[in-house]
Amino acid sequence: MKLQFGSVIFFIDDLDVSEHSVLEAAVREIGWTVSVRNAVEDKGKELLIKNTEEALDRGAFGVPR
Repeated sequence: MKLQFGSVIFFIDDLDVSEHSVLEAAVREIGWTVSVRNAVEDKGKELLIKNTEEALDRGAFGVPR
């Protein structure tokens, strides 16, 4: 399975990517510290909304690629 985060690509075979620990281990390999549970539950959604509102207030627009 190919899993991509921006320009970083992971190839994961025979692992259940629905398990938070599998995704956290994958991103730890490149030095990121991520709580998948927080990202997919309310804390992550709240942070996304807050960051989006702040970006809009600063005049951001579009989607970077």
